[in-house]
Amino acid sequence: MADLARCNREGGRIALPYGDGCHAPIAAEDQVRLIATVLAQPAAHIGKTYTLCGPVEMNQQQIAEKISEVLDRKIVYRPANIEEYRAHLDQYPLPEFVIQHFLAIAIDYQNGVFAGVDGVIGEITGQAPQGIGYFVKANRSTFGH
Repeated sequence: MADLARCNREGGRIALPYGDGCHAPIAAEDQVRLIATVLAQPAAHIGKTYTLCGPVEMNQQQIAEKISEVLDRKIVYRPANIEEYRAHLDQYPLPEFVIQHFLAIAIDYQNGVFAGVDGVIGEITGQAPQGIGYFVKANRSTFGH
């Protein structure tokens, strides 16, 4: 979810080439809690694969609306196209393979690869993952408030 803070640096807008695709944003803290739990008691998890998702599936417009609500200022989603996103990524000292990876993620996102939710974090750790609203409140300073 940390990428959401980029909207502050982008002048109050999220400009990603994700179209109307959806995903259930997940915080790094929730991922770490699951990983630590699995590593502390690995026997029950041998051979298993977990899809890590946040609690609510949202598209970028819904994410922008939730951030706006929490921060009490307008955040908008302006879908970029792949070429615009490429130009944005080219501004950073990133290796070409990383840029290609980000572009492939954007295409997968548009095609619904990241859609869905899963309760595995809450089941395994006993604590449900945090949603966008909670994350933005907890990280308000990152968003410029």
